[in-house]
Amino acid sequence: MKAILKKTDWIYLEDIMKPSLSNGEVLIQVAYAGLCRTDLYIANGKIKTKTPLVLGHEFSGIVKEIHPELKNQSGLDFEIGEKVMVMPISQDKKGYYTWDMLGLDMDWGFAEFVKVAASSVYKIPADMDMKKAAVLEPIAASAAVLEAPIKADMKWLIQWDSRISQLTMDIMKLKGFYPDMLSDLELAEVGDNEYDYVVETFVNNDNIDDIIRVLKPGGILVLKSRSYFPVNIKVAELVKKNISIFAKYYGDIQESIELLEKLDVDWLLGNDYDFQEFTDILKGDIYDESKKLFLKA
Repeated sequence: MKAILKKTDWIYLEDIMKPSLSNGEVLIQVAYAGLCRTDLYIANGKIKTKTPLVLGHEFSGIVKEIHPELKNQSGLDFEIGEKVMVMPISQDKKGYYTWDMLGLDMDWGFAEFVKVAASSVYKIPADMDMKKAAVLEPIAASAAVLEAPIKADMKWLIQWDSRISQLTMDIMKLKGFYPDMLSDLELAEVGDNEYDYVVETFVNNDNIDDIIRVLKPGGILVLKSRSYFPVNIKVAELVKKNISIFAKYYGDIQESIELLEKLDVDWLLGNDYDFQEFTDILKGDIYDESKKLFLKA
């Protein structure tokens, strides 16, 4: 099967063996796989991973095989031939996320077929467009803000930097909340202690002071960007203002599927590319971040 691999020196399109299943696993035929900033960071070496590695962690697909021992177990909500998405990271019995992330620590979505744990597979509505379904992972990431202690009378701000900012805004509006959304340049012009609640979507050493500064005493800072790079935070400022920090990887998956059914994400969906074109994109040849680009497997 075709797969896009990160190797020690570069990105390659290769023919590799189709995965064989172990107990607890499901084989998915990839339909669409979306390109994320994380994929680019891995491709250009900013994030270190094992090699070789099949990249990609946002995709939709069709169930092609279920391990025989799984077929006799109760609890599966999908069958062979059904449309699904897969969460790239799993939780243990205590609710903690494991460190191994598909497309980062394990092979995943930029391939014709992918094997995954059945516990990470979620059936999507039969009438949902498969390309739209491929953005369910970022929807679930954005929906995590809904699990913060939300109050209707709060003054909200989303620190704008990327598509995830707009997704977060759209989800909050769908739930009846209407935050401001400001770029870092606009944020720098905001007065002190203006907001009860700030969602950061791309934190760094240039904007963290302003993010903390605009929060009211007793405010809430929501960390959403999953930054892989160290950020210098003035802890004393957080303590003096009695700021609560809320960090959440993903929201509820079933709720995220329901949100995706209601959301208009046409503004997010960019062009489709074949395997060779997508390999060139990962090398940085033709990447445009204004919309999400897709590998159509």
